[in-house]
Amino acid sequence: MRRVRLLTFLFLATTFIFLVQGVSTVQADTPSFDVQAVLPKNQVTPHIEFFDIRVSPDEEQSLQVDLANLTGKTNNITIDAAAPVTDLTGKVNYTDPNSQADPSAQYSVHKLFQGPKSVILAPHETKAVTLTLKTPPKAFSGLIIGSFIFSSDSNPSVRDDKKSHRLKNEIRVSIPIGLRSTNPPIATVVPDLDLGEPKIVTSPFGGGAIQIRLRNVEPAFTGEVTGTIDVHDKDEQTNSFRYKQKTFGIAPNSFFEMFTPWGGGVVQPGHYVLTYRFSAGERNWTFTRQLIVSRDEATSVNQTQPATQNNALIWWLIAILLVVLLVVSITVLVWYRGKKRGQQLNS
Repeated sequence: MRRVRLLTFLFLATTFIFLVQGVSTVQADTPSFDVQAVLPKNQVTPHIEFFDIRVSPDEEQSLQVDLANLTGKTNNITIDAAAPVTDLTGKVNYTDPNSQADPSAQYSVHKLFQGPKSVILAPHETKAVTLTLKTPPKAFSGLIIGSFIFSSDSNPSVRDDKKSHRLKNEIRVSIPIGLRSTNPPIATVVPDLDLGEPKIVTSPFGGGAIQIRLRNVEPAFTGEVTGTIDVHDKDEQTNSFRYKQKTFGIAPNSFFEMFTPWGGGVVQPGHYVLTYRFSAGERNWTFTRQLIVSRDEATSVNQTQPATQNNALIWWLIAILLVVLLVVSITVLVWYRGKKRGQQLNS
């Protein structure tokens, strides 16, 4: 009887370990450097930790940051300037050093940045570093948005403390920068959206999706944008569906790569009419696009559907559960028979 109980316990313990063996924890790395913005006299918005400045045409703008090496080793800090991007979740991301400004941008922080491109810090050294921008040759309307991105090749940086507007992750620290012009040609600039052409793809989130690029072609933030996408089969209404896009925002002269999950899961070949409706505050946009899905495209996307894999995992878990229940049932049955046999022997 004890042997059966022991075997049952070992089986259950082994099953539990097998199910959770893929779960791991990640320990935070030791911070290697930190950076603080020193706000200049032409700062527009005070008491923040990023640059929001008003500049005159054709000047060299000097901006200071305090870089601190938090390690006992020499630390080489690389400095980049880049345009912001809107990530797949609809959030503006300032930490990608390889991002490019939208073609609608007249100027970009990347091209205005004159250096330095790197700074070497001695162990535990704090150094005031001057970053230089060449302002546009003439007054401009709206905003030029970007960021200074600091990274260490060998050491991770300070993580985000959620109390600062500085954006950080394990390997980069980003300080956003916004440039406004003195005497702009247009006092107030409002956002404007433009929509690309759709295509059927496998979504980064899994399953078939319609991919399309939504651009903000003006130097102004959109604010919160909401959207509704209607997909109509040109020949059959049964393949039609509606999807409501979660709230997102697009930076000035930037774009949002939008993925609309395919309603019903399985993509059907056909000729579709797509109607996109977006709103931001009092502004509204409506776009109509055509999407032709070939049989080969539908088959290719459907082969990557996670449903089959999910079903296999569910059946696998059900099989394990049935085995566990079977072992427990046998254990209970053996125990009950043993107890009954003991009672018979004692009577």
